Amino acid sequence: MKHILIVKTSAIGDVIQTFPVVEYLKARDPEVKIDWVVERASARLVQSHPLVDRVLIADTKRWRRHPWLKKQRLLWGAFGRHLGRTSYDLLLDFQGNSKSALITHLAKAKEKVGFSWSSAAEKPNVLATTKRFHVSSKLEIRERYLTLAALAFNDSLDFKPSGIALNITEAEAERLERLDQKHPLRFMVAFGSNWPNKQLQQETLERFLELISERWEPHFLFMFGNSEEEKMAESLAVQFKGEAVGNLSLPLWQRLMGVMDLVIGVDSAGLHLAATTSVPTFSIFGPSSPRVFKPKGEQHAAYFGACPYGRTFEVRCPILRNCSTGACMRRVDPALVFQAFDAFWSNVLKSTLLSTT
Repeated sequence: MKHILIVKTSAIGDVIQTFPVVEYLKARDPEVKIDWVVERASARLVQSHPLVDRVLIADTKRWRRHPWLKKQRLLWGAFGRHLGRTSYDLLLDFQGNSKSALITHLAKAKEKVGFSWSSAAEKPNVLATTKRFHVSSKLEIRERYLTLAALAFNDSLDFKPSGIALNITEAEAERLERLDQKHPLRFMVAFGSNWPNKQLQQETLERFLELISERWEPHFLFMFGNSEEEKMAESLAVQFKGEAVGNLSLPLWQRLMGVMDLVIGVDSAGLHLAATTSVPTFSIFGPSSPRVFKPKGEQHAAYFGACPYGRTFEVRCPILRNCSTGACMRRVDPALVFQAFDAFWSNVLKSTLLSTT
């Protein structure tokens, strides 16, 4: 198998969670070439992956916004022709929806592998693939993608990804060196999420961090990605005598995570990026399942804010996007979160001490 195309266009967190597949493909055949179709928003991220050979950018959001415009039709046609110039030995469609079905249909590949009717995100996707496999949606998300790849080769899944350091520019390396100021204990706090119902209330986060500070006295780095998050990060930085850090590319953010002692976050791209490094994580979940989306391994722990209305789910809450209260996160008790954190971090330090003696 000499040339493989990955179709995983979005979102950023899901793209990151597909990275172990690249490691798996290279581990089973170091000579394989890997191309990847991705949305423009995630293109730089995939381009920075040292094991990906070529990135093809699909502006599907732009095309779908104005599909009737001649310019958009011409751009879509040009993308299709560009994609069709290469004949692949294997295509792996990890997106599993109608959007990726169009891309999979346009691509030339001897074999096009995707999810079965029972496990595809959108049923029309099965019309574009030539070989389909059932993969349980209850699996941890990275394991789900790795399972599909292993089934494509009829392999048993015993691969353990080690993580990859993403490529950064010289200017980013210089900035990393400036940010990498030595403190006895450094905790990164990635509190942001594009989905409001995944976010903690600021007062909840503040009280949780106060309890951490009283017990462990870390130096905090508060990450932000937009102007609203920047205000909160700066407020927290003043309160806890830490640093507000933003305007980082995802590759640089990953490298900065690599010099931290811990990343604290919610279910977001930042948490999934941390999972590509060796840094321990502690995360707070509410409308999504930590069993599915929490980074895997003993160095990762999560607190789950259960729904106060008794709603249960396997993967994501069905009203995640439109729940009017977001109570599973807004009513989280910071004392209970700290209790879970304190037990976890004590075990991390104990394990670290044992490994160095």
